[in-house]
Amino acid sequence: MPDADRNRPITSAHPRTKTEIRASLQNKPQMPLRDRFTSATFKLKQVVFRRSAVSAYRQLIKNQFLTTEEVAALNWRKRKAIVSHAYERVPYYRGAFRRAGFHPDQLLSPEDWVRVPILTRADLAAGFKQLIADDADRRRLTLSTTGGSTGEPVSVFLDRRFPLETLAWRMITWWGLAPGIDCAYSWRLLRRTRLTRMLNAALWWPTQRIWLDASDLSERSCGRFLAQFNTLKPALLQGYVGAIQELAEYVERTRTPVHSPSAVWLTASPIPITTRSLVERVFRAPVYDQYGSCETPWLAAECRLHDGLHIFSDAAHIDFVTEDGDPSVSGTPGRVLVTDLENKAFPLIRYANGDIGCAQLGACPCGLPFPLMRPVQGRVTERILLPDGTAIAGEYLTTLFDAFPDAVVSFQVLQHADYSVTLRFVPNQACPNSAEALDTVTRNLLKVLKSSVPVSACPVAATESDRGKLRCVKSEAHRSVRAS
Repeated sequence: MPDADRNRPITSAHPRTKTEIRASLQNKPQMPLRDRFTSATFKLKQVVFRRSAVSAYRQLIKNQFLTTEEVAALNWRKRKAIVSHAYERVPYYRGAFRRAGFHPDQLLSPEDWVRVPILTRADLAAGFKQLIADDADRRRLTLSTTGGSTGEPVSVFLDRRFPLETLAWRMITWWGLAPGIDCAYSWRLLRRTRLTRMLNAALWWPTQRIWLDASDLSERSCGRFLAQFNTLKPALLQGYVGAIQELAEYVERTRTPVHSPSAVWLTASPIPITTRSLVERVFRAPVYDQYGSCETPWLAAECRLHDGLHIFSDAAHIDFVTEDGDPSVSGTPGRVLVTDLENKAFPLIRYANGDIGCAQLGACPCGLPFPLMRPVQGRVTERILLPDGTAIAGEYLTTLFDAFPDAVVSFQVLQHADYSVTLRFVPNQACPNSAEALDTVTRNLLKVLKSSVPVSACPVAATESDRGKLRCVKSEAHRSVRAS
């Protein structure tokens, strides 16, 4: 999409009837025969083995045919319900609400939402155990840990009773795709056993998936991945912004012929216009921005019109507030507060995740009834470059402390012009195992860097920001080796 169209003024849209909305959403391109076959087979397997996921998906599809007013009403009912549940079942919120002089009965209208106390990352870290609901089934919880681009590790539990992947299934339908298509990924590659890989392949059959490890973006790995990519011809390419940018640069530099997928899905950090342009030019496919985090994986995404991100407001709520916690003026950037409307086992209510963003006024002509937000601003991650030309996605390096979220308060990975790397961290004095954890993280970082550059760990009083943007991963290394 031309920049002039991407940045056009926001205008209000006229109210649309359900018939108009349905007609707009159903006007989608036809998928290739193989994609239709794999998608149909995938859906059949879900009906047989995962009826709860099918039920959740069908409800999400129904929600997108509601009017804007009906979605807003559904969102408000869910917000009140999660707050009441948290007050009754979650020790942290009982105490926090009482200390703030707040009670769920005070939520009489959406204007009262500002009364609900804000949950900070510090609150989350300190009150982790108290945030688990009394009636939570521990067997149905999945631990998710992230340093994210903030470099401030925190952990949450995801409630598996709500199948989060159904939000992704619905999202890709906005791009003319369907659940169960062949996909290619480049992000953090989990190390699995051979048995696990076989079970995973059986689970996804007949869908096929290929992976490019974001921690090893070398000439060899990129070439091997593209050979698989051109053979499989997946409909979707998905990955970290930095990893897909590196792959696109490799394709352009080596003039490697490449299959054109139906869509490229980028996530984990802001997408510079130059990166979007590069990826769309190289892969000859539209790029879509999706916003989420390890704490709340699915929050918003672009539709085919690329005019802002649609907030998944039937599953999550987003506020934009000033530093003082007051609602931001419409269209003005503010702190992002996220409320997960589906996670009852570990509720996150008005959670300040550290991002900066703002609402987008008006409605999208695509027909979706969900409110819009502009792409998230804030932190930036850069790639680390090794002397042999291998690149390591910055988004991968933000996960260094995932196994030890309590070891540090915050951290940054800095690469100097001579390729050496310094791990700057603010130690957590309350963590008894911080020294051992730091030693393990440093050794793991050295392994990821192939022991090809010096690595040092440096304790600091505070991590640095760059004009208000925290750069969790920053590199000053020259890229002349790539041009030689």
